[in-house]
Amino acid sequence: MADDQRVYPAAAPSDGNASGAAREKAPRSYIVQLPKDQEYRSAAPPQQRYAPSRPPCRRRNPCCCCLAWIFCPLILLIVLIAIAAGVFYIVFRPQIPKYSLNGISVDRLNITRDLRLSSDLTVTVRAQNTNKKIGIFYEDGNRLAVLYSGKVISSGIIPAFYQAPRNTTLVQIKMTASRVPFTAALKSALDTDQTKGSVPLYVEMDEPVRLKIGSLKTPKVTIQIRCKLTVNQLAAKRKVRIQQQSCSIRIKL
Repeated sequence: MADDQRVYPAAAPSDGNASGAAREKAPRSYIVQLPKDQEYRSAAPPQQRYAPSRPPCRRRNPCCCCLAWIFCPLILLIVLIAIAAGVFYIVFRPQIPKYSLNGISVDRLNITRDLRLSSDLTVTVRAQNTNKKIGIFYEDGNRLAVLYSGKVISSGIIPAFYQAPRNTTLVQIKMTASRVPFTAALKSALDTDQTKGSVPLYVEMDEPVRLKIGSLKTPKVTIQIRCKLTVNQLAAKRKVRIQQQSCSIRIKL
């Protein structure tokens, strides 16, 4: 390494007026020249990386913006509806009305030789509105039918009326059937059941209603009532006693 390094004395400044002794006492400076392979170079500072800023939605994907504009109001609407439903339930405490059959009377029930059934029945329905702040409008367009072994033996229409809150109403429905096709098997089964004193019946009632909440009237919904019952007989002009019954209620929007 000593052979490669060369030292050159720096030239002293020429001054004609300076004495030789003064030049000898002046400090000397030296220049050291190193070979190129021994020169030290500092590494360049690492280039700083910047995370690219997130492009706006319109540059990223236009569908993203459309979905955001659609779903955000939809979610907000669902939340508002849930809050309104919760408040409505807390304030009004809505309850499904209760229905049952209070009685059946037979004015006429006749099966001709050519197996045609005609009947006149009166069915009394007991409607109980247990709501404290909700009234019920029973609308036209309803249907009530009495069936035996899946065959309609009488049908009628429930009269329209209004039921106030916390009210129980007995509704009498006149029902009729004229020359309904019957079968010998059904006639034989009906005669046997009447002899045993246990006639199974099925009652279907579809009633459109509107609710009255304060001064507001809700859109129409349909209450579907299905009752299974057993009576002692279906003889005309005789007392018909309901031995057992079970009713189910379903709301159809």
